[in-house]
Amino acid sequence: MSQLESTTTEKSAHRYHEDVDEDDDHAQSAHKVTPSQQSSSVSGTRTNDHSTSKTGSPADALAHKPVFAQCNIKRDKGGLAKGFAVSFSLYYEGASDSDQPALFARKHHTIGGHVEYYIGTDMESLSKNLTDENAIAKLRGDLTNTEYILYDVRNRPSNERAQTQMAAIIYDAKLFGSKEPRKFTVLLQDTANNHSSPNEGETIIDGWRTKVVTVASVLKNRTPVFHEDSNSYTLSVFANRIKEASHKNFQVVPIDGDDDEHVLMQFGRINENEFALDYRAPLTQIQAFAIALTSFQSQRHV
Repeated sequence: MSQLESTTTEKSAHRYHEDVDEDDDHAQSAHKVTPSQQSSSVSGTRTNDHSTSKTGSPADALAHKPVFAQCNIKRDKGGLAKGFAVSFSLYYEGASDSDQPALFARKHHTIGGHVEYYIGTDMESLSKNLTDENAIAKLRGDLTNTEYILYDVRNRPSNERAQTQMAAIIYDAKLFGSKEPRKFTVLLQDTANNHSSPNEGETIIDGWRTKVVTVASVLKNRTPVFHEDSNSYTLSVFANRIKEASHKNFQVVPIDGDDDEHVLMQFGRINENEFALDYRAPLTQIQAFAIALTSFQSQRHV
């Protein structure tokens, strides 16, 4: 297979970065990860089901089923409301312009300052302002954008504490001025089987830290390789899918694995507003989509 050319990390200076354009690679240039040589394809059972329809449909069920899939995410920054009306559409690789997205998400800022993403499958709900009422899942971040919980809201329980928690994403705190790439941990719940639940008012992050909750899988992002000659980090990617250097490029592996054969998910920049997202079991489509969405937020430094 051919090798994807590596580009060096840009040397532009840091500048103050509000979370308006969450994917500002100029402001985050020192943290960029460059896609390097192409690796062999990830094995698995691939789905080519491009159907989408309303909640409770086969498309909704597919979003919760672990498969192997190559997808693209397209971002709409929301024009004049840039940063506050951002939406994301997930398509299967090879989908035509006439195909409907398999999933989409809308960013929402709460009164308390938290960032949430509503995730849905009904194309009409996006144009009707996708909310808690018509979403199938909700991704909620904390005030520092370092901890996220993915909730299953299909059953519409009356309060958030009763909603099923499908996954959590925990970013490591970074010292201000650090140039190391992002590091994060993923906790997955297998909602089809019985696993321990957190105590009332707690998240699976709380329960995992106190060992009250046993999660189905613990994953992490793969460690990029630092090259002193170019002063940049690189990551070996599959199938030439990731085209451009970005601080958002990452791969997900089991907590005890860190090489090609262990890669369960990869995500990265194709161009300014299009990104590759490939995943396989035990990740479901919604879980992989949620992990990718967290990368569009700027985490606060300590």
